[in-house]
Amino acid sequence: MHTEPLLQPLTGFTPGLNGALSALGQHEAGNRGVLAAAASGLSEFILSKGADVDRVLGLCRINPELLQQPTLSLGLPNYCQVLEEAAVQSGCDNFGLHYGKQFKPQSLGLIGYIGLCSSTVEAAIQNVVNAFPFHQHNTLTRLVDKGDHYRFDYQVRHGSILCKRQDAELTLGMILNLLRHGLGKSWAPREVHFEHPRPHQWHEHCKIFDAPVYFDQPYNSLLIAKRDLQRAMPERDQTLLLVMQDAIRRLNADAPSQQSIVDSARSRVRQALLRGEPDWMKWQTNWACRPAPYSAACASRT
Repeated sequence: MHTEPLLQPLTGFTPGLNGALSALGQHEAGNRGVLAAAASGLSEFILSKGADVDRVLGLCRINPELLQQPTLSLGLPNYCQVLEEAAVQSGCDNFGLHYGKQFKPQSLGLIGYIGLCSSTVEAAIQNVVNAFPFHQHNTLTRLVDKGDHYRFDYQVRHGSILCKRQDAELTLGMILNLLRHGLGKSWAPREVHFEHPRPHQWHEHCKIFDAPVYFDQPYNSLLIAKRDLQRAMPERDQTLLLVMQDAIRRLNADAPSQQSIVDSARSRVRQALLRGEPDWMKWQTNWACRPAPYSAACASRT
């Protein structure tokens, strides 16, 4: 019996989009942590920084073939580790920052096209936030209304991941590029916040984001003024947006998004410590009342 592919390649769109759609029809193993589109061009970028790609990927137990299909997935700990290892092996302390600077929204696969196909810039960032739990598990993403501006928050909440600076700088760079796609290359956020301590070459962060950058903050955040957010996205397409949203959900249909209880507990303890000395009795009571481990879906709604 002849069956049609899950999604046919579309004419008039970039090879990256057609590659994502074609791969979606061939691979339905589910998302194990983060879709491989988040590592688009990683091997080439590692090479450009003078590091040995095979060594970096090997140390992090990543099969190079996974990086060739945007709808395959990597374990989130492996993904964060490979970015940290690339920074070490290349001697480029701001590896994630530089990788994010050149990362085009079109290279992000389904989540990128969800933003690009949205009607306005505000809809683009909101749609990306809503879809992010399907793109990457065990992660908080949210858009907080602060009156005349929004605060976009991002935070990996996987208990086994200790080092995540490079991922944070990469991700905020990706979001910045999506916003600049709709608002122009000269657009800049009001402020940029990072969880990690200030690195030695922090001035590069201020230059790339063209904004004040603060470190040792509660979340990785972009402060986005509401003015101009109603500007239309250049490639808005409501029909294609619905296709992308459905596709990214179906990639997660059979994939467990929850951490183990141990990893979830580790993550909660770490977050409590970051806020200062925790009230352990209150924390234990709250934990005991929870019916299930903290999941990516819950994180997106906090």
